[in-house]
Amino acid sequence: MTLIGYAARGEAANVNQLLAPFGMSYGDTPILRKVNNLTVPINNLTVPITDWTPHPIDQGVTAVGVDNGYEVLGQGTIIARGGGYNVGNAQEVLPGHVFSWGDEWITYDSEWQQHPDYQIELFWLNAIKWLTAANKCQVAIPPTIVK
Repeated sequence: MTLIGYAARGEAANVNQLLAPFGMSYGDTPILRKVNNLTVPINNLTVPITDWTPHPIDQGVTAVGVDNGYEVLGQGTIIARGGGYNVGNAQEVLPGHVFSWGDEWITYDSEWQQHPDYQIELFWLNAIKWLTAANKCQVAIPPTIVK
């Protein structure tokens, strides 16, 4: 799994080297900033991602926020889109999986606490479960997480 975002252009160079063997990469231009015209904050919220392609990673997820990330490109299944950009890309590479997400904002606690409309915890649990080998360390998603 790779995450990226909130840094100067060129940030993606190293992670793109890691993703290259899988035909995946990140774009060069920052996308989906939470500000309007780059100067006026929009309620200090992230940009909600609500366009999902059915996939085990987004099962039960209707919204997750991003801010100032990079578009995901290349092979795989685009599982999430926002603002006309591809934000999540998943690929099966037997015997495993590769997942790239176009922002690192999802790692901030504020996304877990200040946005009850986002399913950050479920998104993380789904992603980790999908990335883990089916016969190793699989944990059931707690029913209290799925709303």
